[in-house]
Amino acid sequence: MLSGRRKFIVIGVALGLVAALAVTFSVASGKEATPTTGAKLAQAADQPEAPRRGCTACHPQGGIDANGKYSLLNEAQERVKARDETAEHPTVAPDGTALTFQTTADTCLQCHKPGTGDRAGKGAFAPLALRDIVHPAHMFSTAFKEHYGGNCFTCHNVAGDGTWQLLPLKVDVNEKGVPDDEKLPIPGALPASETW
Repeated sequence: MLSGRRKFIVIGVALGLVAALAVTFSVASGKEATPTTGAKLAQAADQPEAPRRGCTACHPQGGIDANGKYSLLNEAQERVKARDETAEHPTVAPDGTALTFQTTADTCLQCHKPGTGDRAGKGAFAPLALRDIVHPAHMFSTAFKEHYGGNCFTCHNVAGDGTWQLLPLKVDVNEKGVPDDEKLPIPGALPASETW
């Protein structure tokens, strides 16, 4: 039986040999060796992007192309279609505001704020409250957590009285995610009690 240290060395040598053989066979077959998805994710996790805070920091108003890709409305339209190909996301908020690729979370909350009374556990007008959509969508997203370094403070802030806030708009931050002290209180921050 090998001791702990010797076992560790033997296993390390064996893994090194397997890796060397894999590269040798890859080169001999004429195929270029490429990193696995796991290796790419590990590399991304080692070099996350600078901190982003606020919904529109990641879901820019207008999106990133002519189709509004990654805008909040585009994300909502895609999720509705994923649930039911024949369904359409509404195009007008309850207050009459037209939903566009410029729409921000405060408009989304007209329908997706938590319902009360017979709507408890649902959105005020929508089938789901915003919290029941975005928390699982982000926390189960490898890209959000590992590439973007996303966490609770990507979307939220703690107010001076200790209560949570939702950050619907992009927040100007330093390399640590700390808000610009000349732009406080954070513009557009909403009390989480009205959004959860």
